[in-house]
Amino acid sequence: MKNLILLEYFTSQSFFNPEKDKEILNEALNISDSIIKNFIKNNNVKKIYVIRNDKLKIIKSKKVEAFHTNYQTTYLDVLEKIKNTNEILLIAPETDKISLKIYSSIPKKFKILCSDTVSLKIFSSKKKTLKILKESNIPATKITISDSNQKIVIKPNFGAGSDRVIIKKGRFTLQNKDSLTQKLYTGKKGSFLMLCKNGKSKVICCNEQLIKISSNRIQQIGCIMGGLENHRSEIELLGKKLCENFKGLYG
Repeated sequence: MKNLILLEYFTSQSFFNPEKDKEILNEALNISDSIIKNFIKNNNVKKIYVIRNDKLKIIKSKKVEAFHTNYQTTYLDVLEKIKNTNEILLIAPETDKISLKIYSSIPKKFKILCSDTVSLKIFSSKKKTLKILKESNIPATKITISDSNQKIVIKPNFGAGSDRVIIKKGRFTLQNKDSLTQKLYTGKKGSFLMLCKNGKSKVICCNEQLIKISSNRIQQIGCIMGGLENHRSEIELLGKKLCENFKGLYG
């Protein structure tokens, strides 16, 4: 049996604004608490060390031990106190290279259970991702220039989901050089969940993304789990190609 450290970015911060950050904190708590509950049931896990802000509740269990952050204590301070394990399950967003920054800040003595730095550097950047997918003959939406006859999606290079994504039509000059433009396609939008390890993949769920277009903004507002299961064979082939070409993907 092993001990594990759970480090989730939002819930482990030393400071947060309860009103401003309420939505993202609730989502982060749901994700991390779901993982904790599964680890509690896992007979191969002896102890789960959870790093969390002292203002947030934590699941009570003999298997769970809390290490708190606050104004005076950061997650790095906490890591120095944990002596019984060196394996960390890291959960952090790709937005603004946060996952890469957190990964790089963790002392080398710890084994981080997530994708390696090469993969993080590639997939945290949409421009790098599109470039290397093209080189690997993996289908991806191309970067395009503004056109008077079609709608264009403008995305930040470092971002996730629908964060800071806008729509424009007609010719325009891109103001932010760290953004990219792609054609807006009609039809269903989708995503998929898969497990990756040592170049192998296992697709868990093929989902339909629900979006809302209002004025010049496009937003993800929900998800139909399994909504694209009829496309599973295509998605599994895509997942296989990704993991075979990027063996550093993990989780």
